[in-house]
Amino acid sequence: MIIQKYLPVPSLRRPGLKILKVKYITCHDTGNLNSTALQNVDYYIRSANEMQTSAHTFIDDKVIIECIPDTEKAYHVRRVMSNAIDEALAPELCYFTDLERSKLAYNSYVEYI
Repeated sequence: MIIQKYLPVPSLRRPGLKILKVKYITCHDTGNLNSTALQNVDYYIRSANEMQTSAHTFIDDKVIIECIPDTEKAYHVRRVMSNAIDEALAPELCYFTDLERSKLAYNSYVEYI
């Protein structure tokens, strides 16, 4: 199940700009060991105007939360690296020290992609 809990728009994290055509998916992990999808989305909401980084979804062992619609741009890579902001969806994998939780999260992540 995908839950929608959107970041405020306009904000630094969610400008509300449309993706003209999705050409690929840029896969990431959160880099935050043991943080859940909800914790990451809540942090992004609280800090919506503090920095220009974002993702479309966060996926953990229990839930998938879409925080930016797949029709809008997310700031998930630096512009100098590629044009992925304009052409890619960005799901974020949450991972855990508990191997079973990580496996469940990874399976959901792969299914989502």
